[in-house]
Amino acid sequence: MRIIKATSDIFDIQTTKMPKDSRELNHKKIENLALLLNKTSFHNRKDNKALFFLNDKDRKSSIKPDFNKVDFKRIENNMEEIKSALSLQGFEVKSICMSPEWRMIIGLGLESVYETSMTLHHVYGVPYIPGSAIKGVVRSYIISEIFDHKEKEAFNNKVFCDIFGCPEKDSFYKRAMRGRVVFFDAMPIEKPKLEIDIINPHFGDYYKEKGFRQPGDYLQPVPVPFLVVQDTIFKFMIGVEEKYNKECELGELNGKLSDLVWGWFKSALCEHGIGAKTAVGYGLMKEEESKFSVSNNVIEEKITQPFQDDKNIADSIIVELKDKNCKEERISEIANKEIDNVHESFRRGIAELIKERWIELGKWDSGSKAQQKRVKKIKSFLGE
Repeated sequence: MRIIKATSDIFDIQTTKMPKDSRELNHKKIENLALLLNKTSFHNRKDNKALFFLNDKDRKSSIKPDFNKVDFKRIENNMEEIKSALSLQGFEVKSICMSPEWRMIIGLGLESVYETSMTLHHVYGVPYIPGSAIKGVVRSYIISEIFDHKEKEAFNNKVFCDIFGCPEKDSFYKRAMRGRVVFFDAMPIEKPKLEIDIINPHFGDYYKEKGFRQPGDYLQPVPVPFLVVQDTIFKFMIGVEEKYNKECELGELNGKLSDLVWGWFKSALCEHGIGAKTAVGYGLMKEEESKFSVSNNVIEEKITQPFQDDKNIADSIIVELKDKNCKEERISEIANKEIDNVHESFRRGIAELIKERWIELGKWDSGSKAQQKRVKKIKSFLGE
């Protein structure tokens, strides 16, 4: 089957399975592709099958996405603002722009009204790469390259557990814990280019009627269309809290935890690929430069000052709590009021110091009702 460029848009609200009152609203066009594909799927009147692609001899139509109203520069700016905010909260954050060398498909096997699927952002309606998918491919790549595909051996490695977390049993830490590295969703920073590709199973009848039809050239191939992304730049980010960003070694790489993960991250995406069909060349990534110049001054004016004010307050409280001469009454005062006046991102560090001081003073597991109430409050900040 030869793939031809779409010449028209098959979307017609009257052919969808939406409720009658919704169809009567007569929407001429739905701009969010996630909504368009998943909630208003086109149904072929001939066999009542959900399609995003229709090939009728010399005429070809498909659902054509419209990303003109998505502000991709704003998306990249938002990611840079997150990066700046996290840096102020004590995170080492690294970012990079990458694009598929050829084609990429994320979420091909997800549940869908179609035979195939694609991961789309529910707000913007654009294809994106979930952080869980990025974490998964880096994790799988490390297990393959360092531990010879043996996950149990990986769980007994301290650095592996620090990066990805581990279960309670048969792991280095002997307890369930989450990974220290944050893998962020990768977002497109330019208008995505979508194409229609096909899976072309030749022996469908054989698999459907095993024992009745033998595989052979006489069976009719039935192409299954699916959407792919190509020639699109995505922005990737990972982050590690500074207190966990220690010198370590894993395989042939060593250095700070953030640098080590960054090296394996780039190797996994550039050498193994991400998404479906990586064995035949899909999902291999290459480094790119951002097409937009993000103004660091604008970001700093918007982000830095409010966080810096809270950081200054938090820093002064931390200095007090680390002073062994800090009186019990002052610690209680901080726990009662002042911890509430700083940004939530700084509260955990303060709460940990308060717990440490109260344990030293014998006030963590015993004390008056008022003290027990304060301890309960601090435990809530610590997630205990």
